[in-house]
Amino acid sequence: FLIMDEPTNHVDIPSREMLEMALENFDGTILFISHDRYLINRIADRILELTEDGLTDFEGNYEAFRALKEALLQARMNESSAEKEKKAKNYRDSDEKRMKNAEKRRVKKLEKLEQDLAIKEVEISDVEGKLHGSELEYDDLMKQYDILNALKSEYDTLMEEWVSLQD
Repeated sequence: FLIMDEPTNHVDIPSREMLEMALENFDGTILFISHDRYLINRIADRILELTEDGLTDFEGNYEAFRALKEALLQARMNESSAEKEKKAKNYRDSDEKRMKNAEKRRVKKLEKLEQDLAIKEVEISDVEGKLHGSELEYDDLMKQYDILNALKSEYDTLMEEWVSLQD
């Protein structure tokens, strides 16, 4: 059982070739750590990758390991793109739903304002009828004018709100 850490670091080419041949002909198990991709691809038949997520055990050479990692990365990217599209669609759908709900609320509010305006018009008409149709004492006359002015002010406020919702 050989344990080696960066066996080809600081080694000249002839020494490196001899080391590679010796390792290829070794009958036992070799555990080595290396950044030398050529050496890993030539010697290793099993790759152990240590990451922050844990240990990955892969049977095969380095090229096959890299191909698998590329395929997994591509699958994750495709999955991520699909998730992004799904989120975008959900956002568009929810945005559309919010807009429909807002429009329903606007229409409902307009209907309510139109009813309130009609009621105010009747109330204003009733007070104007009282003012023009009878002889009132001064105090009663002033009270009716105050009521009329308040009703007209409320009517104007409702009308402004109605106009703003129409836009």
